Amino acid sequence: MRTSKANLGWTTKQENRMANFQAVVHARQEAKRELSTLRETVRILAEQRAQEKKEQDAGKDGQQHGHVNQPA
Repeated sequence: MRTSKANLGWTTKQENRMANFQAVVHARQEAKRELSTLRETVRILAEQRAQEKKEQDAGKDGQQHGHVNQPA
């Protein structure tokens, strides 16, 4: 059974398209993983910032109340 050159060209085009499609799928999966990691990092940083703000606010409240309670 002989294969024509035109048919070989078509197979190569199909293979290239499939390889490109697989590359796009892989890139999308990788991008989703990176986005998930980035979201997790942002969430952690936001929690840390909120905790630091709570501690700062508690420190400010303690200072304000401390001055009021001190004898003159």
